[in-house]
Amino acid sequence: MKPSLNAGSSRLKSWSGSLEVIKPKQTLLLMITFLVSFAVAGGSESLPLCFFATFLTISGTTALNMWIDRDIDALMMRTRKRPVPSGELSPVACAIYGSLLFISGFFLALYVSVEFAFVLFLGLIFDILVYTV
Repeated sequence: MKPSLNAGSSRLKSWSGSLEVIKPKQTLLLMITFLVSFAVAGGSESLPLCFFATFLTISGTTALNMWIDRDIDALMMRTRKRPVPSGELSPVACAIYGSLLFISGFFLALYVSVEFAFVLFLGLIFDILVYTV
C-alpha cells in the first residue's frame, strides 16, 4: 500500500496553520520590545526563561485571538484565508493550541516571579478585552 500524499500535505498545512495563528511578524515585534525593555530594566540571569515565557504567552494570546475572531474573519476578504476560517485548522485545535501555549508560558513566568507572570497575564487580558472585543 502506497502512503498517501494527502496525509503529508495535510500535516504540512496543519503545521503551517499552527505557525500562522501565532502571527510571527507581530510576535517578533513584541519580542523585540521585550528585549529592549529587559535591557533597559538592567537585565538579569533569568533572560532565557523570561524570553521563552514571553514568547509562549504572546503566541498563545495571538492564537486565542484568532480563535475568538474566527467568525468575523470568515466574513472579511482580508482575513477569510486565515487558518481557522479557511478550515486549515479547526477552531477546537486552535483554542487548545493557544491555551496550551499561554498556560505553558504563564507557569514558566511564575517560576521567574509572580509579578512577571502577572504582567504577562495582563497582556492576555488587554489583548482579549481591548484589541479583540
